[in-house]
Amino acid sequence: MRSEIRHMGDLPMLSFAGELDFAACPSVDSAIEAAAAEGDGHLIIDLDEVAYMDSPIFGCLIKAHHRLGANHLAIVCPQPELMKLVKATMLDTELCFVNDVKEARDCFM
Repeated sequence: MRSEIRHMGDLPMLSFAGELDFAACPSVDSAIEAAAAEGDGHLIIDLDEVAYMDSPIFGCLIKAHHRLGANHLAIVCPQPELMKLVKATMLDTELCFVNDVKEARDCFM
């Protein structure tokens, strides 16, 4: 797992790459916390380069959503396989998932 904090204008964007499994949860939580601290309460999480994501990572995303509040988290997830998991768990009804970074600001309205 790799993570990197970048900025899209005034918004922090945390990009993950590689495999996000149970063992990565503490690192994912820490990276989310660090990225959230760089912004005004909004955060984009980019999963575009994630090859594999285990269900415990959903807990990290839900925790980030609760920490930031409604309409403050956007998750970029263009991979159909990952979105199948998201839809199967109905996580897309609670969190804002978008196909690309350009759509991320739509989550903050």
